[in-house]
Amino acid sequence: MNHKTFLLAALSLALPLASQAQKKAAPTAASANAESAIRESDIKRDLFALGGDHFRGREAGSLDELKASAWLEDQIRATGALPAGDDGTYFQFFQIQRTRITKSSTLTIGSHALKVNHDALLFAPVNASVNAPMVWVGNATPPSWPK
Repeated sequence: MNHKTFLLAALSLALPLASQAQKKAAPTAASANAESAIRESDIKRDLFALGGDHFRGREAGSLDELKASAWLEDQIRATGALPAGDDGTYFQFFQIQRTRITKSSTLTIGSHALKVNHDALLFAPVNASVNAPMVWVGNATPPSWPK
């Protein structure tokens, strides 16, 4: 089965389900109360708090992220929500690996040193050696096609 046939078959099966999913349930008193509890001023307050200088960007794996997580925990606890995370906490714990390109990172092709983030982009540190010719592809502008 080619990709077009598979896509058409999947869409023909999914469309009846999608039309059912689009039907909106009648609002209940609980949902109306929940919607009326959401206030623009509260959302702005929380967004400005999380995006503020106190958390300094909340970089993953940093103390600033930990501070932001503790702040979120306090906010959730204040609503009366019970913890549903790992070990009876409000958190889900996982391992994170940090890889960084530093100011001292270099890229050299043959005897040509390239300036990182100017001549070339690096996304992961690697020590590698490649023995291949360099090819100039121009300025990467598309050709002007005849009309």
